[in-house]
Amino acid sequence: MAHELYFLPILLDALDATQCREALREAFSKIIVLGREPGYELGYTRFKEFMKIVGEGTSLDEQSDSDHAVVQFLISFCKQMSPRGVLSTDLQTDPILYKRCQRLVSELQQLMPDQITLEIVVESGEEVLARLDACQEGTLGRVRHIRPGTYRLSLSTGRRLWEGILTRSDLLCEGRPLALAADENGLAGEPAREIAMLSGEIVVKVYRGLESGVLEIVRMPTG
Repeated sequence: MAHELYFLPILLDALDATQCREALREAFSKIIVLGREPGYELGYTRFKEFMKIVGEGTSLDEQSDSDHAVVQFLISFCKQMSPRGVLSTDLQTDPILYKRCQRLVSELQQLMPDQITLEIVVESGEEVLARLDACQEGTLGRVRHIRPGTYRLSLSTGRRLWEGILTRSDLLCEGRPLALAADENGLAGEPAREIAMLSGEIVVKVYRGLESGVLEIVRMPTG
């Protein structure tokens, strides 16, 4: 139970930052990455439920079912942080606490939906080759026409996941059976290389081609 609402103090800390919006974006990254660690599974599920509720609501001063659910999450957080607990009436009668919670939900709603989506950005030099939604599991996407050189993968929050060199041997089917080459319609054979990031949660599979290679970015199931 200790981590069930781990995301709320992270969000509230971001709320106090000078650059609140940017801090919230960084908080989303921290919450999502931490949520894949052992013991945080339930808390991450609660985070997704919380964000869904926030997205469906309007504001805390309107008495809708979704707003009530948001308040209940915040009350649970207060109970977790305070030995004596905080009653629902406290949240409504304490103007400082109420305004703080109201502001948090308001800021989150203004960032939704596009800016909360965590993306993996694939780059080569100054060129962005792809931006892939990282919030799902399975194959996130494929990046074709990859030639020997230096590549970088980062989260949309700016956190760098990997940077390195892909060689001709990694990418080109030189001296190997043509049946192992990736084509425009799919991937053939086994990957020439696999690059694991975030303790194996994100894997980049490198496939060889005739003139260029293909990167397949996969988010591995964590259940």
